[in-house]
Amino acid sequence: MPNRVLIDEARVRQVLFNLIGNAVKFTHRGKISVQVSALYIDEQLKLTFCVKDTGIGICPMEQSIIFDSFAQPKDQNIDQYGGTGLGLAISKRLVNLMGGDLEVCSVLEQGSIFSFAIRNVEVLQEAITCDKKIEDTQVIFKGQHVLVADDIEDNRLLLYRWLVEFGLHVDTVADGQSAVDAVKHKRYDLVLLDIRMPKLNG
Repeated sequence: MPNRVLIDEARVRQVLFNLIGNAVKFTHRGKISVQVSALYIDEQLKLTFCVKDTGIGICPMEQSIIFDSFAQPKDQNIDQYGGTGLGLAISKRLVNLMGGDLEVCSVLEQGSIFSFAIRNVEVLQEAITCDKKIEDTQVIFKGQHVLVADDIEDNRLLLYRWLVEFGLHVDTVADGQSAVDAVKHKRYDLVLLDIRMPKLNG
């Protein structure tokens, strides 16, 4: 692997966030691995990203539709896991925009491998001076109040830890009704709502 490459960091980060999040959600035991490999073809660099898990897997018939919007496997008790069925569809479109394709190889009850490649990656030979985008963002949002509504405790904790890094004041609730009650008693600059929640959804 080269030390530095030029890629669309935001898109790659979003795709990996979705793939790793799914792997965590559907893997109750075993392990999850993330690998990045480099291959030079005619002096052009190709980066391949691979997320592998030992989770519940996907049956062959469902693998052809999981990248469709709002598609979720029907032969598994998918409701217990939540989600909208948009993550993989969005990830595939982002990968397509980068000139690659998102693929899956999965065996039911054994696990899944999601992979995508970015071709013609530019290798940077000189160090890039770090800009101050994060610091500027922290100044912009510092002191503002955010409410996070999600019935999954891990999601609330993840969002809380991430948002407080930007200097935000963060409150969390576990369902939509609690979110409605909260905004009646306190002014929030931003409310982040999960779609599927008990009592009252997003």
